[in-house]
Amino acid sequence: MPSYECILFLDSELLSIIELKFISVGGSTGTYANRWFSINKATNELCPLALRSIDSSHEIRECYFDQGFLKYSSTSGTYIEKFNSGQHSLEHRKANLSPETAMIIDNHILQLPQAV
Repeated sequence: MPSYECILFLDSELLSIIELKFISVGGSTGTYANRWFSINKATNELCPLALRSIDSSHEIRECYFDQGFLKYSSTSGTYIEKFNSGQHSLEHRKANLSPETAMIIDNHILQLPQAV
């Protein structure tokens, strides 16, 4: 199973947006891949986000996904869902995953193919 490091954790009561760096443990040269996910807290569903582009300034970063748009700073962010126009205000958690969130991610990783 690949290991991961949390790069970004934005959180609200209903939704979390997470950027993870996956580290492949196979082979002598480890490979790294960053992936984005949303977690619906009502259903504990983890959904991969397909990143299309990133735009950054000194204080604000904007990420465009197939599923929506994320704009965030070092303290907060907003995620706007593309298909149902849901808008979520998020708090920056400094990559400190809660045990519940880590368990959701770990369960999802177990279902991934070995090549991440």
